[in-house]
Amino acid sequence: MVDEKQTEENLEVLEQRDDIALLEEKNQVILADLQRLQADFANYRKRVNAEQSRLKDQILAEFAKEFLPVVDNLERAVSAKDASSESLEQGVRMTMKGIEELFQRLGITPIEALGQQFDPRFHEAMLQVESEEHANNEIVEELQKGYIYQDRLLRPSLVKVALNVKEVKNNE
Repeated sequence: MVDEKQTEENLEVLEQRDDIALLEEKNQVILADLQRLQADFANYRKRVNAEQSRLKDQILAEFAKEFLPVVDNLERAVSAKDASSESLEQGVRMTMKGIEELFQRLGITPIEALGQQFDPRFHEAMLQVESEEHANNEIVEELQKGYIYQDRLLRPSLVKVALNVKEVKNNE
């Protein structure tokens, strides 16, 4: 009877050892899969970073290539030895036109400010002046142009805003 009980216990122990061995084998397979996935992800991350870097370099090179004619115009204006103020002004105007055309091709647009109502999303008020001729919060002077690229603000317009005292008193 003792032998039978011990044999049964030995069989159970052997079965448990087989189960443990099977589980350890499955564990090793899962661990190997996890390590492979980690290595794949690390390689993927390296590829993405390299691609982003390549795209950034390509975009900067394209921008520089587009900007070179503007640089050429500035170099010609600076190197003109006997340039009169009129020819120098003409050279600067040509350069500005080149920049405006480049911005247009790139989708960069100036923000309309003069005569518009002040909008803090696009304008930054630098000064406020009393005026009876302009509506309250109307932009009376643009101190520095602002620009938008697609729907993204690159730089707000720096503006001078009217404070119409009559309107303010009437609203109180």
